[in-house]
Amino acid sequence: MRRTRRAIGTLTLSLLCSALGGCTPKESGANEGGVCDGVAGSCMDLLIAGSGSYSKLELTLGKPNGLSPQIISGGSIPPVPYHVRIVPPAGTKTSEFSAITARALNTSNSIEQAKIDGISWPDASHVAYSLNLQPSNTVPFSRYASHAAFTAPASDIIAGDFDKDGKMDVAAAIWETSSINVVFGDGTGSLGALFSVATDIHPAEIKSADLDRDSYLDLVTTNYEGRSVTSFLNKKSRSFVMLQRMTNANAPAYLALDDINGDGIVDIAHQVTSSMGTSWTEYRWGRGDGKFGSQAGTESSSTSQGTIHIADMNGDGLKDLVIGGNTQNSNTIFIIPYDGKGFFPKTNLITNAQGLKSTRTTFLWVADMNNDLAKDIAALNIDAISGANAVEIMINGGDGLGYSTAQYSAGSKPARITGADIDLDGSPELIVSNNGEDSVSIFYINKAGAVSRILKLGVGGQPSCVITADLNQDKRPDLIVCSGNGVDVFLNTTL
Repeated sequence: MRRTRRAIGTLTLSLLCSALGGCTPKESGANEGGVCDGVAGSCMDLLIAGSGSYSKLELTLGKPNGLSPQIISGGSIPPVPYHVRIVPPAGTKTSEFSAITARALNTSNSIEQAKIDGISWPDASHVAYSLNLQPSNTVPFSRYASHAAFTAPASDIIAGDFDKDGKMDVAAAIWETSSINVVFGDGTGSLGALFSVATDIHPAEIKSADLDRDSYLDLVTTNYEGRSVTSFLNKKSRSFVMLQRMTNANAPAYLALDDINGDGIVDIAHQVTSSMGTSWTEYRWGRGDGKFGSQAGTESSSTSQGTIHIADMNGDGLKDLVIGGNTQNSNTIFIIPYDGKGFFPKTNLITNAQGLKSTRTTFLWVADMNNDLAKDIAALNIDAISGANAVEIMINGGDGLGYSTAQYSAGSKPARITGADIDLDGSPELIVSNNGEDSVSIFYINKAGAVSRILKLGVGGQPSCVITADLNQDKRPDLIVCSGNGVDVFLNTTL
């Protein structure tokens, strides 16, 4: 007989034995002999059948209003059919539960599931049910979980625990109302309690970091029409106040925050655009009090620049700048290495000659995609003229200059790109919002850094910005997509 026991939340899950070993619960009603033998109070016996062996099991007991479901998980489980016993602690009102769902990960790494709606589990009673696992929808997110409304559509969003209550929140740059909106998470996947603070005119991008070293996340926005970059100090009571307005940044759209020079203080790199349409990057050293110093230097460009990332691209232990191109047919990614002495003395241009296939690489995602400890690049081609609608994965050869590249089709009018380990297998997935077809494309990356499969999730609302964060505290990244005057949340359903 196999017997394991794991307590999660308010319920206890016992995997008692395989039915092949002679331990099969009776299909019977409350308080009938042979069911939950030796258990006092409430108990549920399940007989679960399916296609074979499974490595993970998740059971969810749902309530009529969909709120506060009880989720219990087991580790390695015996071959089906097997007997699962659920024993809630004294005082639990089992009569509040109306449905039970079983989801399991099989040996082919696919999810199978089964659900019973309308279960009857009277308080202090013994009940028994049977579930037969069937192949499940392969999309790794719920179709829709919750919506949070802003004062107007967001131009950019970012997630973080801004009030330090252990629950993830979302902050948005609101172009139309020239403001920041922050919605605070409740830990179940919902967002509410909106806070708003005025920015300069038309904020384009928003980032967060602890600027004053008080352990609370602060905010920074680029303000396109305000021709400024502004920082906002977290006041620790679900509020923010503008602290600094940096001017001389004509029509800035993009920025990045990180400790570039290694002094333990967050620095900033942000875009500056000239009246001629070209742009370059300006960097400023942080002071540690929430403000940034005067311009420390600029990196010139022969073409307009896109999003800015900070990462060690050549393996020298120093953080470099990685910048996309923002004009049609720019065919360029800028790799600007830091010298460790306060300067970026040269600009390396990754172009078609170096293997770059994309024609307009405004938005990038930078991470190690093939597990070789070198940072790689995923470039989103948003050039509607070329018709590519593509994602290009660029595997770093190690020096930050040479890349092996492959291009994959995204949906219509791809808008933004991000990445996360959705299925918790140690390899990242790329996520692209497709503004032209109300969908999100999910690119699964194998250990070599190539795309192994592509899935699409319909999200509606002409999605633009997209990020991931664990909103329901189950240690799985959930999906947050800009939709209309707010964001839609899609909970991670992978095992």
